[in-house]
Amino acid sequence: LNSSYTFMDNRYKDGQKNWFGGDRIENLPRHIAMLKLNYERGKFSSYIKTRARLDTIAKAKGGGNGSLPWQKYKPFYIVDLGINYKINKQSSLSFVVQNLFDKNFFDPQVTKWAGANPAGYANRYQDYTEGRSFWLSYKYDF
Repeated sequence: LNSSYTFMDNRYKDGQKNWFGGDRIENLPRHIAMLKLNYERGKFSSYIKTRARLDTIAKAKGGGNGSLPWQKYKPFYIVDLGINYKINKQSSLSFVVQNLFDKNFFDPQVTKWAGANPAGYANRYQDYTEGRSFWLSYKYDF
């Protein structure tokens, strides 16, 4: 079992404020967590890993007088799965599925920029993380 947790309380030091009147720096999650469960049996090993980014203040897109209708991005959770087979002392074969449940990190919401017509769109998630992906690798140590 592996785990990690990071708490970040990043704030502007020079009196600068974010778009919402606070001094927390935008686009940096307050909480980052990872939990990984490993399993080994003979030549086989596997893991399942969950990652999370939570409590991230949004940065207004577009600059100027632009504003988003929400203050924080949606929480980010993702699960990965990997298996490995040790062929011999020098080589192994691995298969990994990233974003196992194919979580879609695109959730467009209508925004109204000051003076803009028509309204625009912005993503409720901080970034556009890829959908499910697969990796097959062969490793040879010499």
